[in-house]
Amino acid sequence: MAKPIQSGNKTRFTDLYNEPVDHLLSPIKGYQDKPLVSLMEAIEPVSKVFNEIEDNVLVALHNCQSPADGLNQQESASIHLYTMEFDSGLSLYVVLNESLRAENRGDLKPWFSYLKLFLTALHKLPSQSRRVWRGIRDVDLSSKYKTGTKFAWWGVSSCTADMQLLESEKFLGKHGQRTLFSIECINGKSVSAHSYFKNTENEIILMPGSYFEVLGQLNPAPELHIIELKEITPPMTLVKPPFSKSDEQKPSMVVNEPNTLSQSTSIEMTPMQPVNIVTNQISAMTSEMAQPPIPMVSFHQKTFGKNIQLDNNALRATRHTSYDDGITFTNRQIEMNEYIHIRIDSNESRILMGSLAIGFTQIDPNTIQIHELCKSAVPNICQKTGLSYVKRIFDKLTNQTVISFYYNQEGAFYIFNGREHEISRTIDSRMPLWGIIDVYANVKSVVLTTPPKRILDARTFFIKYESQPHNLSIRYFTHLQPTNLQPIVFHDVHGPELELYCENKVVFRKNVRKLTRPYLFINFPIKPGDEFYIRILSIDFNYGTPGIIGFTNSKLSHILANFDKLPADDPMDLYNRREFWIINKDGFDERLSELDEYRFVYDQSGDIYMCRNNESILPTRTVAHIDPSQEFYPFFFLNGRIAAFSLMGLVSPTRIVPHSLTLINDRNDDFGICQLCCDAPANCVMFPCGHVFFCSNYWSLISLLSSSIEQCKSIEFIPLTSTDEYKVHCYCENIYLCYSLIFSHNYQQYKQLQRIYFYH
Repeated sequence: MAKPIQSGNKTRFTDLYNEPVDHLLSPIKGYQDKPLVSLMEAIEPVSKVFNEIEDNVLVALHNCQSPADGLNQQESASIHLYTMEFDSGLSLYVVLNESLRAENRGDLKPWFSYLKLFLTALHKLPSQSRRVWRGIRDVDLSSKYKTGTKFAWWGVSSCTADMQLLESEKFLGKHGQRTLFSIECINGKSVSAHSYFKNTENEIILMPGSYFEVLGQLNPAPELHIIELKEITPPMTLVKPPFSKSDEQKPSMVVNEPNTLSQSTSIEMTPMQPVNIVTNQISAMTSEMAQPPIPMVSFHQKTFGKNIQLDNNALRATRHTSYDDGITFTNRQIEMNEYIHIRIDSNESRILMGSLAIGFTQIDPNTIQIHELCKSAVPNICQKTGLSYVKRIFDKLTNQTVISFYYNQEGAFYIFNGREHEISRTIDSRMPLWGIIDVYANVKSVVLTTPPKRILDARTFFIKYESQPHNLSIRYFTHLQPTNLQPIVFHDVHGPELELYCENKVVFRKNVRKLTRPYLFINFPIKPGDEFYIRILSIDFNYGTPGIIGFTNSKLSHILANFDKLPADDPMDLYNRREFWIINKDGFDERLSELDEYRFVYDQSGDIYMCRNNESILPTRTVAHIDPSQEFYPFFFLNGRIAAFSLMGLVSPTRIVPHSLTLINDRNDDFGICQLCCDAPANCVMFPCGHVFFCSNYWSLISLLSSSIEQCKSIEFIPLTSTDEYKVHCYCENIYLCYSLIFSHNYQQYKQLQRIYFYH
């Protein structure tokens, strides 16, 4: 067995130094053919490596008597044991991970029984697509993980969704040499409900053999190295899934535990892989299908409507004639909490009545003859007995829209336009279920796909644009020079799901379960002759329509003072208010793409028209016709695909946008007094968060600020010269930005050196 190397501060979250990222090891296989046994039996072959590991097994079993997520006690306890820090000797995760990284795969054989139980448990957990973190202290790994590098982590990769956890001294801390990995994962397993540290670590596990690409690096502080990773599909199956052919053919036994593995009944299926996943399973890919990620479900190739043609390896279904006979099925049973993602590939909106239908059925497609299929999935899919749960979607569907649907113990649901909708609440989740997709009427073609790539948070957004999303060069309206554009900004009052950056020139919509008043107003009225430009920065194809643009000549201060009175769900209800509103739901079309540039012109006749990317074909599109004697505030209702965009600027022949800068709005009796000594004049300030004012005499105590001030997580105060000038770094998680400033004796006299993105 591989001999592990353990440093004094190694934890699950920092155990990555010995990962062999410079070359690919041979795949891990063979363990999947082991029978499922109890945890005590599974650990027996490696027990001699540890000090009294049996006691820790008993602790794990005791703490997992009522396991969550549909796991049984033995499976939950296998995860629990992995997360434990043993009091004496090496912890299990240390030895296990070194064995997983060993070039000699024979070193892993004593672990086969435990891997069978442990990976079975992890595969049963729903996968998560999200941003996670891990790292290592006292080491700079930036030279080992160069941008563009693709590699595998063979160990079990423990990550956290809680950055504050990594900042604690137990893990990375806030000082000294540190390498932090920011990971966009697609197959994360949340083990918080099964962890020994259930309420503190928010642990997300990435499976052994997870494959990544280095997207970039940041060095925001002299000893802090941030490496951005994205989980991608590997060039081959690196770790065989834990379900062997024998598991598929008969129930698998765990000592004194009920059978928890599903059994396949489809005669077309390859050996079944229970995949309770939100995204594609990396471990099921083949070398021919390495890029892009391939969905783990396809269309049933035997049973489908007579007007359907399948192609692209049975991932695309197209209805070629008529408007019906387009029923399709998935090629295998769908597991509980496994998501099916479909993309609209071709539609004929407004031509026919009716649209796509989706859902689940208990009827095995292998038992259905084509002539038994109904023309439509509603109300019945075929002339056979068996329950089906199907719903037709009557919302407007446009090309590239992605719809996801799944079922659990509470019912069947689909996600569309950023919201979860009900298919059925009466679904029997105990029965085998196949997915149904009825390609009907307006929808002509659909593709089974993986979740659309989306920017998970503002941190990812700023990394993507190298911290300068508002300063990108002009791509299409090249007749403009930056000097031609006057700066305009968004108003500070906006929807709660929106965040403003770059001096209010960039808006980013957060990923939330429900949008509530996603209004956004430009803080400058336009008059005839004015034109303004915007740039699209992020698209979310989970939404069917781009979003809404509108205009109002009402007093903006009055509207925003009563922001909570604006309609929450449907901006068309603005027409019921006293003010004058113009709303256009179709201003943007489905061609919308990232980095598109749009020009909006208010001409002398009262027309407001828009032009996309300076196109010569269909160059303009009228979005409003208004009274040219009035000035209007443009606004947006971001309930569609537009997830982020920037204001490029304004061109006005007659007006100049006023500039103003207010450093401090609210003064109190202590204004100008050091907030540490409460005596000396304050000549240093954290700007723009305004959390502290302090004097240069107390710069040596600056480390106290990060603990005494809740929102400033890391602060540096560095004397630059002998003339009492100081460089201050304030990393404020409220604004997700790092400001480097020089301050002199007078805190109002400052010079802004640089502004970079920093995530903390």
